[in-house]
Amino acid sequence: MPLQLYAARAGDLIPYTRRVTQPPSERLLVGAYVGHPDSSAGSFAAANAAYGPLTIRRQFNANIPASFASSSSAGDVGNPWTTFLSVKADPAEVIAGDWDAQITALAASGPTDRDWFLTIWHEPENDTPAFQPAPSSPAFSGGAEQFVEMFVRFYGLVKAANAKVLCGPVHLGSAWKSGAPVTGGPGAVRYDADAWKVPPESADFYGVDTYNAKASSGRTTLATADNFQRWYSHFRGRGRPLLIPEFGRVVDPNDPTARPREIIASVEWAKNTSEFDMILYWDSDDPATGAWSLDAAGRDAWRTVAQQGRALT
Repeated sequence: MPLQLYAARAGDLIPYTRRVTQPPSERLLVGAYVGHPDSSAGSFAAANAAYGPLTIRRQFNANIPASFASSSSAGDVGNPWTTFLSVKADPAEVIAGDWDAQITALAASGPTDRDWFLTIWHEPENDTPAFQPAPSSPAFSGGAEQFVEMFVRFYGLVKAANAKVLCGPVHLGSAWKSGAPVTGGPGAVRYDADAWKVPPESADFYGVDTYNAKASSGRTTLATADNFQRWYSHFRGRGRPLLIPEFGRVVDPNDPTARPREIIASVEWAKNTSEFDMILYWDSDDPATGAWSLDAAGRDAWRTVAQQGRALT
């Protein structure tokens, strides 16, 4: 049976593909990236059983796979969830058309019985000369404008190949600092916020990854996270749903109830904006960034979120 993404509004079921030009409903698509014991579809299925229903599985490829079957999302086929896949290729080569055939093949070979999500170069801000500390060989040596040019080409190829793909950029929430809109420390190059904005005609959504690694003081919900709120102020009201493909908080060693409270409060805030349409939890640890994995209390909180956000039928 074909699988279609739906959400409820005013008693009606609204297909997601009809809603890219309409405000999102208050029900969110809820999912996760699951990295333990590995990032396989089997691990996601176990998480789905433990704290689902999870409707979106987040996955990554460091290249552009030759087909959906050779991508890290191949295991999603035939399962009761859908895909959110990130891919990468040299931006200058994408702009030059060197990857046109590969992009087309990936999109065309993906599911046609359900909507699924695809992006290229998620969190591009940290691959520019403005990021601090600056990367030795930034992928986007041309900055924000180069990212937008690359994305517009990618989007056109993807949508021509498969109408079931929902394609949009995913930004790095922590890069949207105070003082100037985007990346850089004192005296560093900065990009105007508008320079990062892919035109709405080349985006089915706008996404942002957002974390807070503070264990005790400095904890936040989405409503009180300054950098995230700064990104939101620039991308709200642009006629496209807003997505959170990565969301993470760490345990407070002095208050084990803090993270569950922040999860519930953050999701409620996102729902109440009527702008956000998806939130995915990063259920994996990263030695460089934080211990994001959900403990029992965190799984209970995410199960509550998932049970309120069931959106596949």
